[in-house]
Amino acid sequence: MKILIVFVSTLLLLNLSNCISQQHNSSEEQKIAILTNFFTQYLNEIASSNQPVLTEHRLDSLKKIYCTTNLLNEIPKLIEQTETDPIIKAQDSNRGNAKTLSIRKEPGKTDTYDVSYVDEYDKLVRTIHLTVTDENGLIKISSLW
Repeated sequence: MKILIVFVSTLLLLNLSNCISQQHNSSEEQKIAILTNFFTQYLNEIASSNQPVLTEHRLDSLKKIYCTTNLLNEIPKLIEQTETDPIIKAQDSNRGNAKTLSIRKEPGKTDTYDVSYVDEYDKLVRTIHLTVTDENGLIKISSLW
């Protein structure tokens, strides 16, 4: 009887562990999907820019959806310091950039990701390091470097 209880308990613990692991992986996959969606839209919006005022409005709208309030307030300072768009670490984009987009979680770091793409203009790999956080129930980018 004791062996049966130990066996059933072990199975329950393994099942619980598997469920927790799947939820964690699902959460990471969701964050990567959100980041992929944001960076694809952002890069493509810049690439299709033929009306600067409209493009700027659309980029601002994307930033409001995907970035925390604190980051939105920090972005103008980052632009001034680097003279580039800190979200893409460049001044411009073209359609090919989004096709090379790669996003991976930094191992051992909570909610920290590396976003990379090949800049078609100079053939350099641009890497944006960032963190995400939950803001009012939504996953948002909270810092960039």
